[in-house]
Parts: sequence; structure tokens; C-alpha cells
Amino acid sequence: MNLKKKIVCTAAAASFLFITSASFADVPRTSWGTPDLQGVWTGATVTPLERPQTLEDKPFLTEEERRIIEKEREDFFLSRSANPDPGTPGGYNRFWLDPGTVTLNDGRSSLIIDPPSGRIPWNPEEKQWSDSQSARYGIGPFNDYTDLDTGERCISDGITMVALQPYNMNYQIVQTEDTIIIAHEMYHEFRVIPLDGRPFISDKIGQWLGDARAHWEGDTLVIETVGFNDESWLGWTGYIHSWDMTVTERMRRDGDTLHWEATVHDTMLLEPWTLNAVTRVPNTDPEAFFFGPIPCEERDAEGIVDQNVRG
Repeated sequence: MNLKKKIVCTAAAASFLFITSASFADVPRTSWGTPDLQGVWTGATVTPLERPQTLEDKPFLTEEERRIIEKEREDFFLSRSANPDPGTPGGYNRFWLDPGTVTLNDGRSSLIIDPPSGRIPWNPEEKQWSDSQSARYGIGPFNDYTDLDTGERCISDGITMVALQPYNMNYQIVQTEDTIIIAHEMYHEFRVIPLDGRPFISDKIGQWLGDARAHWEGDTLVIETVGFNDESWLGWTGYIHSWDMTVTERMRRDGDTLHWEATVHDTMLLEPWTLNAVTRVPNTDPEAFFFGPIPCEERDAEGIVDQNVRG
């Protein structure tokens, strides 16, 4: 190797070591050496899960488009405060809701990055069924409690760490050497996820939040979840799924930012879909706490149904 090539290679190696060391130093770590993901995290955003059809060929927004979308969202909630729905005290307004006020920093028009369309790649028949269920949300008919979605039944809105509801947007992560615990503010759900390599439980047992196992790939936490029942939804107004759904999540901390993505596989889909680069920042307020417990329990469903049936 001549001197010039040797100098270039040495410089490249030094740069690599510097970047690696800097990256390692920027990641807070537990006493046992893994990245420390603990804390209360929030990442509410105006950016929707799926790309609106009006932006079909536009994966990224201009600065002007972002400002327009953010203003329209804010105006919507302010209008609900000034003009509440008839017969209501105006609860679903800016004072009570926390759906975010800005789009993602990179200007993406959807949280979904794959497929490139930014939309869930349904099988056509399943898309029709999902749309019909979403159309019933808040309208009915409500003939018994199973006609309400799982959120209205005070059970769950699904496991994903991207908050698809308009309030209670916080998550708290607690770690031990062999367990990750994720608490969701919305229903005070707790996902207790083993890191010890134990096998999944029987696939004949379906659960609302599935059966999760986690492992580390370098500094990235990978969570694989199987064993869902087919009654829960992903999101506030409903993205249905089958018993066969699996979800793979990846979390990586970079300073005070938590990068998170999830890939969904399901027989109801033409192909998997992935939402990516949902960044969350920690709530550093020393007096921060979760609201709760939420005054909503599954046994309330009978009264809710009766009220809806009565009109």
C-alpha cells in the first residue's frame, strides 16, 4: 500500500472510530450496559397514519403545505370550543385534547413509509370490511356491546406506540435486565415484555395486546408480537386485523429522541406495511404524571349501549 492510500485508510478508520465512540456516548445506558429507554415519552403529531388521497403522489409536504395543515387542525379544535356540538359541553376541544399541533419534522405526508403509497395495502375484500366497520364508529347500530369498538368498550386501541387517538398520548417505559414494561396512558395498559428468550405461548390463545418477546440487536430493541385475538382494532376509528397478525417494533434512542418503527404482517394484507421514524421526546417535567385511572371500564358497556339505543 502506498503512503497516500495508507493515510486515506487511516483517516477513514479514525473517523469510523470517532463516530462509533460518539454514538455510543450519546446513548444513555443502564447499569448493565444496554441503552436506557426509560422515561415518559410523548410524540403527538398532526401527520396522519395514511397519506390522504388528495396527496397521492406527494410523499413530502412543502413548508407552506405544512403550515396550512397545522393551521387547519388548530382552527378545527378552536372551533369546537367556540361552537360545541348540540347537547354537549364541548369536551372534544383544544382544552381537553392533545393530538399534537405540528407535522413531522421531515415533512412526510404520512407515518407509513412502506409501501411507497403511504397507505395500508389491504386485500380489496378486507378493505371493504374495514371501511364498513370504521363507518359505524359513533353511529351504530348498537344492538349489543360487541357492536361498540374496543376503545368505546374501554378495553384497548391496539398495541402500537404511535398514538392514534386524540388524547392521552404518553407512554412510560421501565426496564430491568430481563424485562421491558411499556405503560400506555390511554387505558393504563401494561405490556410486560420478556427479554430472556422464552418461547411464545400457544398460538391458540389470542390476547388483546398479543404475546410479545424482545431482544437487542446492537443498540436497537426489537419487539416481536404474535397471538392477537381478532376483535381488537389498531387505532381510534378502526383498522381491523386477523388472528394471524404479527407486529415487529424497533426502538432506538439517540440522546433525547426515541426512534420507533413498526411493521405489520397480516393475511388481510397484500403485503406488510411499515410506519417509521416516529420520534418521541421525554417529558422532563419532574412533576409529570399519568392521569388516571380513567373512569372507563368494560362493564360500563351495557349502559353505553342502552344510551345509544335510546338515542
